[in-house]
Amino acid sequence: MRQAARRQRHPPEFAVYANISTVHDLPEVLANDAEGIGLYRTEYEFLTAGALLDEDAQYERYAQVVSQMRGQPVYMRLLDIGGDKELAFLQVPKEVNPYLGCRGARFLLAHPELLAVQARALQRAARHGPLGVLYPMISSATQFAQLKQLFCDAVADLPAGALQHGVLFEIPAACLEAPDLLRIADFGSIGTNDLLQYLCAVDRNNDAVAGEYQPDRPAFWALLDMTAKAARAAAKPLSVCGEMAGDPRYTARLIELGFRCVSTNARAIAAVRAAAQQHLCSHLHTRSQS
Repeated sequence: MRQAARRQRHPPEFAVYANISTVHDLPEVLANDAEGIGLYRTEYEFLTAGALLDEDAQYERYAQVVSQMRGQPVYMRLLDIGGDKELAFLQVPKEVNPYLGCRGARFLLAHPELLAVQARALQRAARHGPLGVLYPMISSATQFAQLKQLFCDAVADLPAGALQHGVLFEIPAACLEAPDLLRIADFGSIGTNDLLQYLCAVDRNNDAVAGEYQPDRPAFWALLDMTAKAARAAAKPLSVCGEMAGDPRYTARLIELGFRCVSTNARAIAAVRAAAQQHLCSHLHTRSQS
């Protein structure tokens, strides 16, 4: 009954998912009627625990999220370590510029043992419902293929589940290589926070330059458009996550570029959904009058 009501209330042409950091965020997600989990930042489970989580501990958290979403899609990001996210208990060497160092995909390639444990937990969780694995900070199709192979090797002895592999487009180089990446990935998601930061060479956490961290840049929207076109050509789903996805001022513009799914903070779901409905209804009215 609840899902039937949702289909009547919300425009079917546009889905609004939620971002979460830990399993404890689920009540707010369900209360705001999210249509899925678009970004589960799994590294925060480790940060909250203050320790490495073994396969069973990870599985319990992931399975709980997938189960409680009751068949709705769930997309979980592999450990995204580096930059402003450090796991002190890993004793990773300090870097002069961690944002351009061993983070995201590079960190996973440097620590295949951590990837293997998480891969097995995710593969087991996929038995409870549809699950997509997001590979963070991908810079090339070769890099994505290497990581995916490591993942698949680690779970080769486990039963197959409804699990897919996707690319997080957070580096301009990945957007430029989107046609090749989307030929081998099952789906993609654009992480606007890092993408804008790397595109404009501006640290959004630095007060001296944070004013330049603005989505209203032609180059940024050209990159979004380019990636969206590559997804349509490859017939692969592509969503948008990050702070911009939760700003209703940009919802109509994203729809005009062809995006039909965003993932945002749970508290922003209602505003984004309303903006999407207003735009889509206005567009439908305009077409009916022409």
